[in-house]
Amino acid sequence: MALVNSLRSALGSRSFISVELPIDWETLRSIECAGTDDCSGNLAGLARGAYLALTGYAVHMPS
Repeated sequence: MALVNSLRSALGSRSFISVELPIDWETLRSIECAGTDDCSGNLAGLARGAYLALTGYAVHMPS
C-alpha cells in the first residue's frame, strides 16, 4: 500500500496504476493483515489508489 501511495503522489491522480494479485485466499489474507493480528483494510486502501486485477489461473499438477 505504501508503494501505491508513493506512486500516486509522484504520478498524480490522472496516471493509471495497476496491481495484479493472485486470487488465492492465503495471499490475499497476507496482504490484508500484513503480519499483524489486526487486519487493517490494506486491500481497500490499494483499491483507492490503484486498479486491482485478480488473476485466476487454473493450476494443474500431475496426480
